[in-house]
Amino acid sequence: MLCIGSRYVAKDLATLEAHGVKAIVNLTPDVPNYFADKFEYLRLSVEDSPSTDLRRELPALCEFVDAQLRRGSRVLLHCHAGISRAPSFT
Repeated sequence: MLCIGSRYVAKDLATLEAHGVKAIVNLTPDVPNYFADKFEYLRLSVEDSPSTDLRRELPALCEFVDAQLRRGSRVLLHCHAGISRAPSFT
C-alpha cells in the first residue's frame, strides 16, 4: 500500500507506526529522514518547481517501491505539504 503525506506526517512516529508504515520515500532536498533507525528510506532530492524533471527519478523510485510492496510493506511518499511532489510520483 502506498500512502501520501507531508513533512508533518513523516516526523510523527506514532502515526507512522499506527498505519503500519515500514518504508519512507523522502521527496525533499531538506527535510530530514527522522527515523532512519526504524524505517527504510529512499531520499530523492526533488525541488518543488515547475521546471523539475520528475522522470529522471522514476527508475529509483519504482525499484524501491516495488521491492517494498513485494515484501508487503506500507510505503509513505512525502514532500513538504503532501500536495505536489508526493501525489505526482504516486
